Amino acid sequence: MALGIVSTHVNWTYTWQLVKQVPWYTLLGGWLLYNLSKVLSAWRLWRILKVEEIYVSPLFNLKLYYQGMFYNLFLPGGVGGDGYKTIILHRLANKPLRNTVAALILDRISGVVAILLLAACFALLLQGKLPNTLHPCSLDIVNGTGARLVCATKLVFQKSISEFFPLLLLSGAMQLVQVLQAWLLLAFLNVEQGWFAYGLVFLLSSLATLLPITIGGIGARELVFVFAAHHLGISQDAAIAFSILFFIINVLSSVPGVFLKTDGTH
Repeated sequence: MALGIVSTHVNWTYTWQLVKQVPWYTLLGGWLLYNLSKVLSAWRLWRILKVEEIYVSPLFNLKLYYQGMFYNLFLPGGVGGDGYKTIILHRLANKPLRNTVAALILDRISGVVAILLLAACFALLLQGKLPNTLHPCSLDIVNGTGARLVCATKLVFQKSISEFFPLLLLSGAMQLVQVLQAWLLLAFLNVEQGWFAYGLVFLLSSLATLLPITIGGIGARELVFVFAAHHLGISQDAAIAFSILFFIINVLSSVPGVFLKTDGTH
C-alpha cells in the first residue's frame, strides 16, 4: 500500500535515470559507511548485553547482529532480527528471558532517542524553512525526549543508569555516520542544497522503518520522503532515488548474514 501511494507521486523514469548515474565508487563508499554504522550499533548492543550479564564475544555478537539484519529484510519493523537474537541469546546465556528482552528493548530505545535528538537539532537549524506549526515541535522533541529518557532508563535499565549515556553517544555516532552516507549518495543525485532538510527527512524515515507496517521497511521510508517534500522543498525524485540506493546497500550488507555461523563458541 505504501509503495502504491509513493508510485502516484514519483516520476519513475527520471528517478531510475538518477539511480543509474551514481558511480560504483559512491555506492562502495555508501556501503562502507553503512557497515561502519552497523558495527557501532553492534558494539552498543554488546555493551548492553554485558550490563545484563549476558556474556558473548564481540565477534559472536557482530555475527549475530548481521544475522538479525538478514532476517529484518523479510519481517516488518525489525521484528525478525530482534526475535532471532532474543532466541539465540536466551539459549546461550542461561538467563531469564526478561534479561535478553530488556537488553534488546534498551538497544531500540537508545537508537530511537538518538534519532529524535538529531532530528530535533536539524529541525532547529531549519526553522526558517519549516511550517510555523513545526517550530515549537522541535523544541518539544528535545524537552520531551529528555524526560522520557530518564523514565525509560529507570524502567528498562535499572542495573546501570550511568551506562546509558555512553550508549546514547554510540547511537548518535551511528546515526551521524548514516547521515553522512545519505549526504554522500545525495551529492551524486543532483542535490546541491538543502542538506539539513534531507538529513531531517532521512532521520524521520528511519523511525518510520521501525514501525511494523511494511516488510523490510520497503515503502515506509519512501512515503516519508514523498510527504515531507511538500513542506521542505526537497526533490521527490532525488529522495526516492536515494531511498532505492539506500535499500540496495542495506540488502548487500545484510545478505552475508545468512552465511555467518553463530553455533559453537560464543
